[in-house]
Amino acid sequence: MRALLAAAALLATGCAKAEDAGLTRMGREVVTEMNRLGIVIDMSHAGERSTLEAIDASARPVTVSHANPKAWHDCPRNLSDAVLKMLAGRGGMLGFSLYPHHLQGGSGCTLQDFCEMVARTVDVMGIDNIGIGSDLCQDQPHRIVERT
Repeated sequence: MRALLAAAALLATGCAKAEDAGLTRMGREVVTEMNRLGIVIDMSHAGERSTLEAIDASARPVTVSHANPKAWHDCPRNLSDAVLKMLAGRGGMLGFSLYPHHLQGGSGCTLQDFCEMVARTVDVMGIDNIGIGSDLCQDQPHRIVERT
């Protein structure tokens, strides 16, 4: 896991970092190569600037496979309206997260609240740019679940 995180840091800044430096030069090269190979670029754990720059740099749609709107619940992994709009504007998609720390009210989030969040996001992104990306963490110890 540490090796994967270290490798990711060579490409972009993670969402838990205090300062987001955006995509690195190597990150831009990897985006180009992923596009060439047809590999989906998933920015779920990246910072805002890094995500915006990846969307801009990619010739293909980008995904954020498991997150929610920051306007609904402000946490490091959730996305600003600026990211949601740019993501949708370039044909990308958002997979809504069921991870407790991404939900308003945590594990106490109601179905009605979740559905209202989805409806608001459709207003921002459009129906064709959303899905479910559960980020399931069932039976994981709290020290794992509390991470971003």
